[in-house]
Amino acid sequence: MSLAHRYQTDYFQVHLDPLTALSATQETLRCGLYVLLEGAATRLEITRDDIDGTVHTGAEGKPSLLLFDTTPGGAGNVIRIGEYLEPVVEAALARVIGCECGPESSCHACLRTFRNERFHELLSHGEAVVLFDALAGRSAS
Repeated sequence: MSLAHRYQTDYFQVHLDPLTALSATQETLRCGLYVLLEGAATRLEITRDDIDGTVHTGAEGKPSLLLFDTTPGGAGNVIRIGEYLEPVVEAALARVIGCECGPESSCHACLRTFRNERFHELLSHGEAVVLFDALAGRSAS
């Protein structure tokens, strides 16, 4: 829904491991979402304004990351994210690991955009790394 107008678009839902998802905070999930979007924009050369996402909690109470095209009718961008998820995650991690801001914070070089301005104070690129490490079955670095 955009400006109270419903439109159909493409979406891609990342279902998380139940143990990881249930132990992660909303802030951690949101950090992971924004890092994933930034990694997709970088790796797949998608304009960041053409994709967005949200943390979605399903009927079972299990959170997932829901990515969608902002273009009405969809442009296929999130479908490409699904097809190239592994390189997108690698690009996302490279973006936050290589950032010069502290792991307990974020900046416009790693996570912050105009669209997520209301969450800037809650975003931490260190939390995103912890989430992706947990999803990959590695201990936090």
